[in-house]
Amino acid sequence: TPGADNGSAITGYTIYEDGSLYTDPTTNATSFSSSPVVMSGLFNGDVHVITVRATNVVGDSPISNAITATVGPIPVTITAATPTALAYGTPIPEITYTTDLVLTATDWVTAPTCAVYASSDTSFSTPLTGVVDTGTYVTHCTGANSWNYAPTYADGSLTITPADTTTVITCPAAITYTGSPLTPCTSDVTGPGLTNTTGTITYTNNTNAGTATATSQWAGGSNHNPSTAPDVTFTITPAPVTITASTPTSQAYGRTPFPAPPGGGWRRGALCGRTPAPSGTQSRSRIAPGETWPLPAPGRRSFAA
Repeated sequence: TPGADNGSAITGYTIYEDGSLYTDPTTNATSFSSSPVVMSGLFNGDVHVITVRATNVVGDSPISNAITATVGPIPVTITAATPTALAYGTPIPEITYTTDLVLTATDWVTAPTCAVYASSDTSFSTPLTGVVDTGTYVTHCTGANSWNYAPTYADGSLTITPADTTTVITCPAAITYTGSPLTPCTSDVTGPGLTNTTGTITYTNNTNAGTATATSQWAGGSNHNPSTAPDVTFTITPAPVTITASTPTSQAYGRTPFPAPPGGGWRRGALCGRTPAPSGTQSRSRIAPGETWPLPAPGRRSFAA
């Protein structure tokens, strides 16, 4: 600020940087209409000798006394993004950042880079990529360098949640009755990162002929949600059976009665002896096993049942 303007307002200022006329690198201006003047294009930490000359309608003022200035950056906070939670199996996305001041790409000598780190990695030495287990991770930025800004960093987070799974039961359409509980179905569970995974199968009405039902559940894991398969039915068909009549040992006519059929007795109308029966034949409708039947006078007899 000039000590006196000799009665005429100041119309501009000219700045000299290290003895040379200062030119704004953005606007190419060499004269500035108001004070203070913000000098840009200077590197953080540089030391410069600055002088100023004021101008009005009377003319230019003498050069001011020189000051030595060390360029100091403007603090800026770089905050790592916090993405929406991701399901397990989704690769880690690119992590972006925001700043609390409006900056453009030209404000950076080196722009910040951001990554995901384990919460235990407090030195941020090992960035994570690809698919990681469920949990909460830290997003962190580093590496920013600017002419005019001094960065500080604020961390974000990334949450990985369990992935959904699908359980499917496969059963045959029909299976034959065996007398024992039948368990013909298989269960397959699919989801990110799962291989050769099966669920627990529960059966109902799976012994006798008719319609049986199977269902399956998988309990899930640290990276996966549980799932239940829709019920599946299958038919238990009757087992075929062959009934074969017995063939008794040959019997002599009139001497040894034919063996009784199962359950005891003779079939109604069956005849033991010769046919036709001689006179004096006695007739009974049924002879039970172990029954004693008095016979008439001695001689050959036949039994009609």
